[in-house]
Order: sequence, then structure tokens, then C-alpha cells
Amino acid sequence: ALIGQGKPAEAVAPLQRSVVAFRAQDRKGDIGYAYALYNLGNALRLSGRPADAIPFLEERLQVSNYKRGVVKKELETARKQAG
Repeated sequence: ALIGQGKPAEAVAPLQRSVVAFRAQDRKGDIGYAYALYNLGNALRLSGRPADAIPFLEERLQVSNYKRGVVKKELETARKQAG
């Protein structure tokens, strides 16, 4: 919701907690984990941290094929912005 409200920097911490929780619960196959990875990557990129977004987006491509094209485009954008 925070990303949609134009507050991506505020979304980073809760999304990081979500990713950590999925990992701690060994739920990497859960579609929710895929969403959390993408949203964290997107929030990081939008808040001016594209280099930090890249590993999360790369992992997102490894864990799910859902909306693969959208994720690839986001990853390409992050890579371009990161230089």
C-alpha cells in the first residue's frame, strides 16, 4: 500500500521483515514470498537504492515464474539505474 501511496522508502522496512519471516519459516516456495521479494525490490529501486534491489529481483526470478516478464523489466530498470 505504501508503494502505491508514493512512499516506497517507508515500505522497505516492513517488506524486509516479511522476506526475513518467510525465510525463517522456510516458506520460500510460497507465492507470498515471491510477492514480498518483488515488492521489496521495487520499493528499494523506487526509493533510490537500485543496486540493493537487484539481488531480491534476481531471487524472485528463481523462485517463481509468475509474471516473469514484469519482474524481468523491473530488474532491467534496476540494473540500468544502478549503472
